[in-house]
Amino acid sequence: MEEVEVDKLFAKEFGTTDEERAFLSDIMQSAREGHLCIEPTHQINAKFIENLDDETEWFERLIGKWKNRYYLQRNWVLETRVVREFKRLIKQLVKPLDLTETHGLNPMQKEACKKGLTQGLLCLTGGPGTGKTYTIARIVQEYTKQVEGPVILAAPTGKAALHLKSKVPDQQVQVSTLHSLLKIRSAEEVIWNKQKLPQCLLIIDECSMIDIALWAALLSAVQEGTRLILVGDQDQLPPVESGTVFGELCHHLEGTEHYAHLDTCMRTEQQEILNWSSAIRKGQLADYPLSQTLEVEKWAQMFPKPTRDPIDLEAIFKSLNAFRILSCVREGPWGVNTLNEKINHELRKSFRGGCTWPIPIMITKTDYELEVFNGDVALLLKKSGAPFVEKGDEVVIEGQDGLRKLPALLITNFEFAYTLSVHKSQGSEYDHVALLVPEGSQSFGRQILYTGSTRARSTLKVIAEQSVIEACILKTGEKLSGIRERLDL
Repeated sequence: MEEVEVDKLFAKEFGTTDEERAFLSDIMQSAREGHLCIEPTHQINAKFIENLDDETEWFERLIGKWKNRYYLQRNWVLETRVVREFKRLIKQLVKPLDLTETHGLNPMQKEACKKGLTQGLLCLTGGPGTGKTYTIARIVQEYTKQVEGPVILAAPTGKAALHLKSKVPDQQVQVSTLHSLLKIRSAEEVIWNKQKLPQCLLIIDECSMIDIALWAALLSAVQEGTRLILVGDQDQLPPVESGTVFGELCHHLEGTEHYAHLDTCMRTEQQEILNWSSAIRKGQLADYPLSQTLEVEKWAQMFPKPTRDPIDLEAIFKSLNAFRILSCVREGPWGVNTLNEKINHELRKSFRGGCTWPIPIMITKTDYELEVFNGDVALLLKKSGAPFVEKGDEVVIEGQDGLRKLPALLITNFEFAYTLSVHKSQGSEYDHVALLVPEGSQSFGRQILYTGSTRARSTLKVIAEQSVIEACILKTGEKLSGIRERLDL
């Protein structure tokens, strides 16, 4: 059943007039697209709507109305929890620590370190290459010299957590995914999580990827006396699920001692990319060479081929960061699914008996028992050229404790990862990127262009029509909520 049919059935079940049914269908569609609420052009009067005030945490009717915004109950409860907990944490006071060593810090990094050492809460934001991770490492270094207490670094994905571990290798530091940190092992536990974290220095990376439910669980778990540093790029795409929470928190804190923005990129070799992505971020048009040609056969040669030679798994994982195709859409001739199938088919031609074929895959559903998480990139080791998983095939997962192998038949939810969606590429960077921006990409706004282009460390090839680029830049992908307004109250 298509999702739009679900919206219609919901509207038909609870609406009694055409206006009510249209409204209910709209609010369901809006929620599926990640908005926490909607703002109709006129007031809706219906028995299933309950008027809310700022103190309301739960409501019993189908829809809640706060000012001119209408909410499904789940979204209102989660938004309320995030606003309440953020207000609590921003008021807390901690003992200020000194910045004893400033060598190697530029002025903005120095200011960010000072704020991170003196404030109970800091939002640290900036684009790729501006030194956010380096700044984190320096804050950790200063903290561990002056405080005998735990330091916890966490990120929403396993890959982002691994990146943190490589940049902040201090043995005193605990690094984990958010789900592991909060001991979340099911979707229900995200909503009802009661975990409390120890008082510590708590640094959360890649915050733009965190959805409203995980934000609610995380902020509720932070105890008084914890120094909380939230790190990310507020101009990136919002999470696939609900909300644009990190961006809203950053906007609320701009100009205060709880906010630091790094905007000096250290990567001078990618100045053309930087200039283009900077213009996109500001909603401005800028010249950049575009192509309209897909080079599937050439791209296929950039990925691991079937081989009879011994396989160096660590080298293959490292090579996957050299080049990646990113697409803004999943379907269609330029979509993720089509290109993955074409490249896989191209490489399968070279399979011979006795070969092992390392295929990059992405996990698409979290399995807490197997400790594999949605968004993890892995390798499928195929022992035949069959287009399906067989007994004897293995999946190699890259974890904090090194590589581990699982029978491939246990991993039932994955897709090829020659081409990634721009959404799924967040938190990763590649030396060379081919970015596909087909018709339909404009529905995600300028954030999809900015996020896709800033995944490239050295070179970026953009395959798109100029008209689609212009349409993307004219639109924003920010998701509607009441967070910023409620924080200002």
